[in-house]
Amino acid sequence: MTQRILKIALAASAMIAASPALASTTIANSDSGNDVSSFGRPDSQTYGQVFRAPITGVLSSFTFWMNGSVQGVSGGVGTWNDSDLTWNAGNGSPTNLFLGAPTNASGATTVLPGVNVTAGQLYVAYLTVFGNPGPSGTVSFDLGGANPDLGYFVWNNSVNPAGDSSWDYFFNPGNARFSATFDAQGAVPEPSTWALMILGFGLMGYGLRRRQKVKTSVSYA
Repeated sequence: MTQRILKIALAASAMIAASPALASTTIANSDSGNDVSSFGRPDSQTYGQVFRAPITGVLSSFTFWMNGSVQGVSGGVGTWNDSDLTWNAGNGSPTNLFLGAPTNASGATTVLPGVNVTAGQLYVAYLTVFGNPGPSGTVSFDLGGANPDLGYFVWNNSVNPAGDSSWDYFFNPGNARFSATFDAQGAVPEPSTWALMILGFGLMGYGLRRRQKVKTSVSYA
């Protein structure tokens, strides 16, 4: 009987372990075949992409595609002061959430910000050479197609993009070629999962108590 109880408990535990984890969510577009330039000193110091967070969780990574190499590039993420995905004069990033250390970059450039985001809110992901000493070189960025969670390509020519509430948008090139991955955070187990957990631990405890209550028989000759 005890062995049977333990087998049931182990089976319940296995079912809990096998419960699928929430998958990451990625928003991305494809290469449109066009590009925009020039990024890097002495030209535009910051290129960015406005996006809407598809889930509440963590922005774990984002990627831009550049043609060539640039020195002293930092990746950043900030809030975006807009209510929709349509450009309006005065749009910008009043609050910076992340700014990485400068590095040399080329081609597909991926940044790992690890910042919390809220579903439905607008943000800007960007690459910048602002404040990084020395010549950077200039490159073009690939442009990309449409995506319901992508807003528009933006840049900042003269000031620190971190916390600047008014960026530049002089024409409509569409979106940068862009990809971002989000991880769900703080997921609460479903009722069925809780039930299996309670059943599994309860049966394991019952089985252990049964084993402790084994009686010892003593016979006298």
